[in-house]
Amino acid sequence: MQNIKSAALLLLALGFIAFQSCKQQAATGNTSTGSSPSGKIVYIDIDTLLEKYDLYQESKAILEEESRKAEQSIAGKLETFQKRAVDFQQRVYQTQQRAAELAPVQLQALEKKFAAEQQKLQKEESELVARRDNMARELESRLMDLQANLKSKIDEHLEKISVERSYDLVLIKGSTGAVLYGNKALDITNQTIQELNELHKASGEKPEEIAKEVASDTTEVE
Repeated sequence: MQNIKSAALLLLALGFIAFQSCKQQAATGNTSTGSSPSGKIVYIDIDTLLEKYDLYQESKAILEEESRKAEQSIAGKLETFQKRAVDFQQRVYQTQQRAAELAPVQLQALEKKFAAEQQKLQKEESELVARRDNMARELESRLMDLQANLKSKIDEHLEKISVERSYDLVLIKGSTGAVLYGNKALDITNQTIQELNELHKASGEKPEEIAKEVASDTTEVE
């Protein structure tokens, strides 16, 4: 998912949350020096969060199962097509074998019929192969849309705990993050995962509905 959409999604979803230093100074009454207080910085491993966020994983599993079923359906249609193609080739071969027995007008009519049927088969094959090849890209697109769908939930939670715990910055570590190394004492990933999963259970949100919404949005774009 090395593209602009994925990078923007994850950077926005778990971007840093800052508070103005003037508000902190007003709260502490420290306005004499004009210097900003030291900030409290924490980070989250985005890859670990998505791997253990129940709502994401449950919705992802539904989308992957739907994709698997669609691939099986296309595979079945391709198998049926191959049988029809073999039957067509046999009929053409048999006609060629007895061409001398047919009247010119009859032979010409059969050639025209076979040409039209061959064109139709080629078009059908092209469409089936294209649909099969698009399945992986479609699943990737839906998973990115799923992350976008859950973005607001993650944002809201981070904003809430940042206020409660006086975080000045929440940074990202992971495949799309900017943190190369972080002291484990500043890592709030597991705590955030636990809290998000508890919120998911309490809310009664159904991953089936989220997956359906994501699939619907992807279909409309296509």
